[in-house]
Amino acid sequence: MVVRVARQAERSSAADVTVAADHPDIVAACREHGIAAVLTDPAHPTGSDRLAEACAALGLADAAIVVNVQGDEPLIEPSLIDACARALGEDATAVASTAAYPIRD
Repeated sequence: MVVRVARQAERSSAADVTVAADHPDIVAACREHGIAAVLTDPAHPTGSDRLAEACAALGLADAAIVVNVQGDEPLIEPSLIDACARALGEDATAVASTAAYPIRD
């Protein structure tokens, strides 16, 4: 599933897509499919902590725009990733952007 999510992210306008994972098997699966991956500490209490470690490992600047897509979102639309990045880029005071879908009957 993580590979599918990464493939969706690759269809966005993102300059780079990297998976941050807490288990070597996930990192290996990603790399087997040509997807960049970073192994992070499994003791992180949240995905945000994992993301921060990955950003540091990748040497990203504090001002870098990073969109965190969860590994269980195989149907995420690349345009939604772009919209989150755009929202962050348009507001220099924003530190986070959350994607939401309207609930429809």
